[in-house]
Amino acid sequence: MTELEQLIHNGVRVLEIEHKNLHLIIDDEKVKLTPKQEQMAIAWVKKLSTDYVDDPLFRKNFFEDFTEVLDESSLTDDDIDFSPVIDYVEKERQRKANMSKEEKKAAREKRKEKREELKEKYGYAILNGERVEIANWTAEPSSIFMGRGEHPLRGKWKEGPREEDIILNLSPDAPRPEGNWKEIVWEPGCIWVAKWEDKLSGKMKYVWLSDSAPIKQDREIQKFNHAKRVGNHLTEIRKRIKEGLESKDKQIRKIATACYLIDRLNLRVGDEKDDASEADTVGATTLRPEHITINGEEVHFNFLGKDCVEWNKSAVLAPKVIEILQELMAEAEERDANKPQIFNGIGSKHVNAFLGEILENLTAKDFRTYHATHATKSFLDEADVDSEDPEYTKKEIATMANREAAIICNHVKQVSKAWPNRVQRFRERKERAQERIRKAKEYKAERMERLAEVKQQLKERRELKKQRLAVLKEKKAELGKLSRELDKSSNEEEQKKLENEIKKMKKQVKRAKKKVETARKRVKTGKKYVKKAKKSIGRAKERLYKANEYYNKVLSQEKVAKKTKTWNLGTSLKSYIDPRVYYEWGQEVDYDWKNYYPKKLCEKFSWVERDDED
Repeated sequence: MTELEQLIHNGVRVLEIEHKNLHLIIDDEKVKLTPKQEQMAIAWVKKLSTDYVDDPLFRKNFFEDFTEVLDESSLTDDDIDFSPVIDYVEKERQRKANMSKEEKKAAREKRKEKREELKEKYGYAILNGERVEIANWTAEPSSIFMGRGEHPLRGKWKEGPREEDIILNLSPDAPRPEGNWKEIVWEPGCIWVAKWEDKLSGKMKYVWLSDSAPIKQDREIQKFNHAKRVGNHLTEIRKRIKEGLESKDKQIRKIATACYLIDRLNLRVGDEKDDASEADTVGATTLRPEHITINGEEVHFNFLGKDCVEWNKSAVLAPKVIEILQELMAEAEERDANKPQIFNGIGSKHVNAFLGEILENLTAKDFRTYHATHATKSFLDEADVDSEDPEYTKKEIATMANREAAIICNHVKQVSKAWPNRVQRFRERKERAQERIRKAKEYKAERMERLAEVKQQLKERRELKKQRLAVLKEKKAELGKLSRELDKSSNEEEQKKLENEIKKMKKQVKRAKKKVETARKRVKTGKKYVKKAKKSIGRAKERLYKANEYYNKVLSQEKVAKKTKTWNLGTSLKSYIDPRVYYEWGQEVDYDWKNYYPKKLCEKFSWVERDDED
């Protein structure tokens, strides 16, 4: 692992909350609030319009903390009148709503200027002589803890860190940043900038270098290369797991079974939690009998995974695995314990030690990265798309491939409350697109009709030209005949008569020539009309093509939206799919991978193009 040689920065920004000098009414008496009490009261009032306040546990947890801060633990929420704080919050909302466009713009500019000023101070570090961005350079402010799902701590007050809680990671040559920091250390093997202990969960919170920092990108490459080894050695890995299932050593059989589930079902290990008060989420090694139902060779799993996401799937497993599961489940049920685990005594260290014996530094996490990447690559490789296909088709394929990874990783999400509105917008877009097609077809029909009209006109003009040329030819022939007769004539009277006729005929020839010239000009003009009409047909066809393409694009976007509405694609795209898969596929089908990845992830994975050049 690459170690840092130099790390210089200015610490992290700790938010200073302005004290508004608000008060509450408790037992008909005005109680002036301290800054912390005021912050908690404002946070609660801002939640009053949400469903959270109807959650009994959310209310209970908040008011336990709030009454403790008020030093009135005997109070209930009914004893506290928040109306002065509600008035303040409403006035602030109204003030912002009543601002003119110019005032809002000026306020935005002022905030932007302040952010840029703060970012210049806290948002950058000198890493090994190079200026790099810091990701989350503002320490988390105090807030009400929301939690995910049925988290037992939801509603609790989550106190943000003060400077005296924060430890900074700085190289020996770095000037000490201003501030009353808890400690300054130098850990060159770590890439965190600052850390502190979360006062609610007891977990360490970190400020990291930006994902675009070279050292972080190098570690990303290492992560994906590590996972790639799973595919290169999958046959051997599974062979060794199978041997472990047959081992006489019960401990090895248990570990091998957990590894089998991690590989076969793409499960997390399950003991990543370091806070016992977290929601009851489990993984492979923390499964309990209640989470598994065995029906012959099919096994059904139903439990809450990380972030309280339900894992509800069935799979056909190897007979030996089912046999071991039945044995372990029976033993777990016999144990007189609260929530007895099937893989009692087995955790990530045992799993990773077992895997490390198969392949150096192989861990359970490598399987999720490998399987997500493999699922994505397989979908892309099998997709019927080539370089000539439109961009929206390629993006649809890219998204559907991403969806495969989300399914593999069970990255489920709730359907957005705004989904019905989105469905309506798609309906309206399709109607507009169909109307656009209808108008384009009408325009094309009009242009086709016009082309037929000018072609007919040109045909008639050519026919008229032909007729006039024939007349001219006839008149010229007549003139020639009269001229020859004049040459032969010796009769003076006849000669005069012929001369008069020749004179008249010359006038007729002249008129005929003018008519021919006019006809020629009209034919030439007619050709221009035809050429112009043909061009308008081309434009009409292009307009119709674009209208159809827009409609197909809307259909593609609607299809993608429907198929992904219950899947969180961002997590797998950010953390589990090797971006080189998209980059290489894009090279084959003429699609820029950056058209699919969000801007932040393009920066995070900018090493992909550098890696290709290397």
